[in-house]
Amino acid sequence: MNPGYLSLILISITLIMLASGWKEVFLRHVSHKEILLFFILWFVGSQFTFQIRQVEINGSMIVGMTLCLYACLRGESKLQQAYIIVSGVLLGSVYTLLLELFASDPIFIISNARWDAAIGVALLAVLMRRGHMTQMVSVAIGMLLGDVGHHYLHRHEISIFLGSPIFQDTWWLALLTARFASILLNSLLFGIKSVTNRISTLKSRGTK
Repeated sequence: MNPGYLSLILISITLIMLASGWKEVFLRHVSHKEILLFFILWFVGSQFTFQIRQVEINGSMIVGMTLCLYACLRGESKLQQAYIIVSGVLLGSVYTLLLELFASDPIFIISNARWDAAIGVALLAVLMRRGHMTQMVSVAIGMLLGDVGHHYLHRHEISIFLGSPIFQDTWWLALLTARFASILLNSLLFGIKSVTNRISTLKSRGTK
């Protein structure tokens, strides 16, 4: 699959799910206008690339950074804002570390180094278990910082292209994987809790 196609597929899936009533599950505290504005900016920004010295920057990178900054400023408290930033830095470090690990020993790669690293970051975010908006913003920040860190480490080997189609694929993959995995985990935990409560109720009736 050519770089950029995966992000288009994932964006299409996201739009369909949001339009079919999944907004309350994915983006409960975000208005329809904010969602529409983001996608418009993303599609427009991804069509433009500019260069600053030796660094190429796609507009999607700017839109992603703006989204993260806006989400942090909307945090309910300074503590939540600090948590988002710290979590994002941690996830970014893990993403860069995984890319370096896969580069040094390809035997760990399952399908694609960047896709595997993105899924690894998403699953780590799920284990951190915070509110869905906090989680998604942390993942978004982590992927942005991780991509910048990876390019910086290899700045003498490859040209720096921030916001490339490859980045767009991994960014959306990490976000959706984190959200879907969280939903599945919450459903599983809810099911286990329901079964446990049911068993406890039956036992209590039996003792009576």
